Amino acid sequence: MPRADEPLPRWNGGGLSPAGAAAVLAAGVLVGLLLLPIDGAVHGLAERWRPRGDIRRELEALQQFGAVGSMVVISLAILCLDRGRFRRVLDWLLAAGLSSLAVSAVKMLAGRVRPGPGDGDPWRFLGPLGVSAETSHPALHFWASGAGDAWSMPSNHTATAVVAAVFLGVMYPRLRPLVLGLALLVGAARVLLGAHFPSDVAVGAAVGLAVGLAAVKGMWGVRLVDWVWRVAVDRRARPAWVRQMELERRRPR
Repeated sequence: MPRADEPLPRWNGGGLSPAGAAAVLAAGVLVGLLLLPIDGAVHGLAERWRPRGDIRRELEALQQFGAVGSMVVISLAILCLDRGRFRRVLDWLLAAGLSSLAVSAVKMLAGRVRPGPGDGDPWRFLGPLGVSAETSHPALHFWASGAGDAWSMPSNHTATAVVAAVFLGVMYPRLRPLVLGLALLVGAARVLLGAHFPSDVAVGAAVGLAVGLAAVKGMWGVRLVDWVWRVAVDRRARPAWVRQMELERRRPR
């Protein structure tokens, strides 16, 4: 980071306000509640229509959009093709991490049992310490391999896919239709493959959207590294987000 004697500039960037994030989360929860009564029926239809063979394998691969492997590949592509914006990957990494932490916390508090054979029972919320015939450990026992059986609500795959879509959509607006379609495909795949109920997908999407918009538009990752650098290495360093914002303003949309 170049040194500068001027005082730290004030942040004038964008980002999702706390009220906006709360509104997005509230909307997601509301949609999830509205979907609860039909979760079982939709799961039953998905079980009867469950894809097989190559289609299933393709869905299993595509549902990893936003997961670690796709993050590495996309980040390397940005490094090769758009090096000046590679620092913004920090925003994606932080958003994905925060989203996963939030989703994991809700999973353990809700203790919702994953869909089972037949229509399933969408009302099996065991809480953090409950155990049922379908679960071998309470949801709160994250260290136990069987705890994931009670981690249906919300969908982490959907949340990370939405975070990825937000990041790529903000960075490269022309990609928005593609990444939106991929995020929708991930949510649909989680239901079709029997891993989640529709309401799990709705709440996961809301978490990913709220965290993604706040972190990416607010440049949280870049600014966090700036703060750590100034505290631990060089208090007089000029924050990198200043140069990044100047670059963003000069780029054609």
